[in-house]
Amino acid sequence: MKKWMLLAVLGLVLSVAQGQAAEVEVKNVHLCCPACVRAVGTILKKVEGISDAKCDQAGKTVSFKAADDKATAAALKALMAGGFYGKATADGKAVKVDAPAASGTADSVTVEQVHVCCKSCQTAINDLFKDAKVTYKGSGAIRTVTVAGKGLDKGKVLETLRSAGFNGTVAK
Repeated sequence: MKKWMLLAVLGLVLSVAQGQAAEVEVKNVHLCCPACVRAVGTILKKVEGISDAKCDQAGKTVSFKAADDKATAAALKALMAGGFYGKATADGKAVKVDAPAASGTADSVTVEQVHVCCKSCQTAINDLFKDAKVTYKGSGAIRTVTVAGKGLDKGKVLETLRSAGFNGTVAK
């Protein structure tokens, strides 16, 4: 009987340990202004299992506590859907982010659902594509960005945006 109780307690301890909250950090997120910071806060408030969300605008870092791996994944997915991107760690260990890629070439690449809330966001994106023409469509913080040039690699356009902390989906 004592062995059974000991095993039950050990099982409970292990299950609690596996479900412990993780400290998540997302680095190199585009946070140029207070509106970007507010947008990230609004996004993370809606994700179940996320608490203590903070943005370090100067350090381009978002941090939060996640109740478990499911909450971490949901938060990262929500940030990406909100037009943000970064390299994530949970308790110092890299977190794989499932980010759709793009392939092919075109003279015009349209990326939807990009966080572009202000002129500073636009300037940052324009600076990424100095040899191309960049246009914006839509109003509000989430916009469509079109990069026009000669023989653009769709994957590289998306990768370039992500390297600067932006995210979106390449239109088909």
